[in-house]
Amino acid sequence: MDLYMLINPVLFWMNYSIESNDRLPLFKTAFKALKDVSLALPPTIDINIHKIMLPILQRVGSHLSYSPPTLNMLRFLEIVLKEFVGSDYRSFFADFALKLAPHVQSCFYEELNSVIQILFEILGTMLDT
Repeated sequence: MDLYMLINPVLFWMNYSIESNDRLPLFKTAFKALKDVSLALPPTIDINIHKIMLPILQRVGSHLSYSPPTLNMLRFLEIVLKEFVGSDYRSFFADFALKLAPHVQSCFYEELNSVIQILFEILGTMLDT
């Protein structure tokens, strides 16, 4: 119970920071705090950062279905996607990459290259088969 008293405010601030483009530094801080808390917990308490971030990434994927990524969205993805390298969510990210692909030609932000590189790392051996 005490753990949720600690985690819930961090989740609130993390979600709050995502709602506005100028709050990326706040997101970085809240995301790092959430990661640090999850790493400091005993193994018997399972707080999965992936399961926390997937609904947010689904919202980004929905946005990509009809609009190109914004600069702040790409910066957000650079931070979050690194946590999924080596994870078992390759099918989710294969679909995510397909939603991002139509925007590659028209998106000129440097951060797109980094996001694509991280997606390739996540997809890993899936691309070889």
